[in-house]
Amino acid sequence: MVNISISSKPPLLQQVLLQLLAATLLSLAFSWYQDWAWTTLVATMVGSLIATSTGFYFNWRSFQSDLSVNDEAAAHRVVSDVYRASMAKMLMAGVLLALAFRYGDQLDKPFLLLGFVVISLFGVVCNAFLTRADEPQ
Repeated sequence: MVNISISSKPPLLQQVLLQLLAATLLSLAFSWYQDWAWTTLVATMVGSLIATSTGFYFNWRSFQSDLSVNDEAAAHRVVSDVYRASMAKMLMAGVLLALAFRYGDQLDKPFLLLGFVVISLFGVVCNAFLTRADEPQ
């Protein structure tokens, strides 16, 4: 028998708001570094929004399963949901980044990628802190 001990679903809205706040601060910092370049600000925001939207989709989709049932089928369902959500997230990120590179002629490409990577990592850290249990189980 498999015991799945996840305390609750992650607070998705709180994580998205934290990522958007971090994206705004990161964009302002990078544009200030480039002497308030508008293209740097927009490129960082576009990369950050791609990371935020794909991270939101992953979290929303992977926590759809009912975790109250403790049987083998529920465990397999949770793992398959996480794998499907992960694959969809990667495909969405690839398509959106390809579109940004293809049609974002005025965007600063290194800052677009940097915004995507930093906010993606920030989302992982946020997810880890927001879903941790206060008491060991």
